[in-house]
Amino acid sequence: MKIWQKPLSDWGLMSLKFNRIKGKMNKRMIALFTILVTVVLVVILASTVFVVKNIDVVFTVCDEYNESDVLEAAAGLKNKNILSISETKSTALIEAAVPYARVKSIERVFPNKLVIHTVLREPSITVEVGGGYILSDSDLKIIALADETSLDTQCLVKGIDMSFDPYDDSVYGKFFSEENQQIASLRTVVSGIGSLNPSLVGFAFGAYFQCIDFSEDNIKVSLRNSDTYFELSYDNLTVDLQKAMTKLDMIHR
Repeated sequence: MKIWQKPLSDWGLMSLKFNRIKGKMNKRMIALFTILVTVVLVVILASTVFVVKNIDVVFTVCDEYNESDVLEAAAGLKNKNILSISETKSTALIEAAVPYARVKSIERVFPNKLVIHTVLREPSITVEVGGGYILSDSDLKIIALADETSLDTQCLVKGIDMSFDPYDDSVYGKFFSEENQQIASLRTVVSGIGSLNPSLVGFAFGAYFQCIDFSEDNIKVSLRNSDTYFELSYDNLTVDLQKAMTKLDMIHR
């Protein structure tokens, strides 16, 4: 059986097309409205809910230190969006203000809390410079002003030609710049020893080594409470250091 359908008039065709267009426009409007609402909600959440309100410090410290210095250095992070905070820049900011602190990580606890995980920088060496002494760790970060009493527990570094004033407070919290071969070589020696023997870092470094002397043609490294020393050439520093540490390991087994 054939079904006969009366053809639509011109007005009916126009009405049908209009309804189809209207339906598509409604869908677009709904989509645009949904996007707009989402953006507004994100902005509101970003400016209210996800704003840093609390900062905690997890700090492994000696008795004379406390977390207040880190909290003061990190105070500028409050009222900032927790998602936009740069861990790298925040770490540099805190460590510059608190020389003895090493920031291991900055943890975001949503919606509005930061937890700063830090450890105490252990000085490895006492550097003789500008008529005074300064404490530095294995990263060659300038931690604090020192005096001769520190030589009882820290490895003395002497003979390095540096042109800054150890009594200038602005140098603390900064790193030694590798402005000459001696500084670069000191970094290689200290970090290299730590890599070859991970137990010889921080306070343990000063307990084992007594002096690193740059005043001669070769670098002389002497042990504490012993007549043992070894010399390192600038040209073959890494190789010489590996050989020396291997010999020391065999001697002290």
